[in-house]
Amino acid sequence: MKKWIRGHRVAVTWGLFGLSLAVLALALVLHAVVPNTRPQPSVAVTPGRLTVTIEPTATLRITYLGDSLTAGLHAVEETDSFRSRTTEALASGGPVEEQATKIVGGTVRQTLEGNPDLPNDQDIYVVQLGTNDFNDGDYRAFQRDYGELLDRVRAASPDAALVCLGTWRPAEQASRWDLVIRGACEAHNGRYDRMSDLAADDTMVGPAGRDTFSGPSDDFHPNNAGHRAISDRLMAMVEVERIG
Repeated sequence: MKKWIRGHRVAVTWGLFGLSLAVLALALVLHAVVPNTRPQPSVAVTPGRLTVTIEPTATLRITYLGDSLTAGLHAVEETDSFRSRTTEALASGGPVEEQATKIVGGTVRQTLEGNPDLPNDQDIYVVQLGTNDFNDGDYRAFQRDYGELLDRVRAASPDAALVCLGTWRPAEQASRWDLVIRGACEAHNGRYDRMSDLAADDTMVGPAGRDTFSGPSDDFHPNNAGHRAISDRLMAMVEVERIG
């Protein structure tokens, strides 16, 4: 079944989507009643795919809000980063205009404070934040800030296809934070996918000490394979149709 949402056609399996939201709600209630419960999303990715429809020669406008992963650490070349790969893939169908906020070590709060005015009238927004918020340990503040950020995204670009990535941390660290990201993203008509399984995969990180455009690599950030996998997940959540 297909439904149009503010000019973007969204293909959604509504039965699965409804069930997913119900399980998420139950997990949040359980966490409120039993504070030590560590809820996890019922599935790794939001069901359905967002489709942006524009004219054949129109410029596709995409904005990334992220941290060091969006900056490209530690891909060998910046063109190997998930951001560059995604923009390049989208540009295969026509012109693309990219904007990006990429704060190394950045949090959602820093993104909010540093960007009071987000780009307007975007076709796609990619939000990749939360990995560094884990270090602060303030789960409630993160919940508030992430919701505020997506409110601003929707105020600036109500028709944008919104895609959100989970934290770049293994599942035992990521679960609470990813639950917030997924719930807020879906509440704003967006699509979510995790990165926790990639972050825990040794083939997606390191090795430390390799030369990259941003300096020697570490054993935390994604390598070229990790960035490629992230881009693949983004492209699985959104597609562009040029019709006219």
